[in-house]
Amino acid sequence: MRKEIFNWFITIISLHHIHGHGRMEDPPARNAAWRYGFNVPANYDDVGLNCGGLSIQKANDGKCGICGDSYVGPRA
Repeated sequence: MRKEIFNWFITIISLHHIHGHGRMEDPPARNAAWRYGFNVPANYDDVGLNCGGLSIQKANDGKCGICGDSYVGPRA
């Protein structure tokens, strides 16, 4: 019983640290197009874009840039 409670406790604590990542592959997202032969700058963190962070996204009323970058960041 104690081991089961301990396992649940560790599971619940671990869930706080999970950060999902992903990218569009079909069709390729703009930030991942370089992986499919398009002549665009490489973005090696294309699965980790988060609109500039939670505080930046909240300050911009939940808005993100086109490619998942900060909404107030520079535009190409």
